[in-house]
Amino acid sequence: MSDLEKDYLKYEDGGKNAIKGYNFQSYAGIYYMLVLYKNDKSFKIGFEKNDDIEIHLLDSIRYKIQVKSSKKGLTLNKILKTSDKEKLSIFQKLISDKTYDCYKICFPIKAFSNFENLEKCIDLGIGEECRHIEKNKEVLKSLKEKEIDIKKIILQELPFSEKHDNAKKYILGLVKSDIKKLNLIAKVSIALLV
Repeated sequence: MSDLEKDYLKYEDGGKNAIKGYNFQSYAGIYYMLVLYKNDKSFKIGFEKNDDIEIHLLDSIRYKIQVKSSKKGLTLNKILKTSDKEKLSIFQKLISDKTYDCYKICFPIKAFSNFENLEKCIDLGIGEECRHIEKNKEVLKSLKEKEIDIKKIILQELPFSEKHDNAKKYILGLVKSDIKKLNLIAKVSIALLV
């Protein structure tokens, strides 16, 4: 195979991966909307404005959410690491604007190494399986510079994998489990952040 063919295949995979990532991000957003609706929360949600997802609970908390669709191997080091292409790490991008009440990185089920050993978070999470980020020298330094409390940084394992069929089935199951209450058009007004 020639170098030109190898470059073409790499480019083609990049496009497919971008679409898969955006689809997973959409499923994450739909999941958050359903969870908030089921808990009778009034909210606004926006996609791709200042970050992957922004949620503003109208009575209180503003969330800034980074969605990572990595299948496995997501670690604190990967979140903190900058790449040749990117000047800021995932973590640095997440906390770049200190006007939010909660900063969240969410990912597919079983994608984050050592997730179950992190401190559970109950108060700021939307949905299940939220944990506080590990206290690490680099994390603490970045947060101190931005004047952000470490308790505002949350990692969340979503209850579905990055695979389209798995995410779709979970979302449909969530809708069907409470279909009488899910009268989205009549009962809830969701305004997209502009």
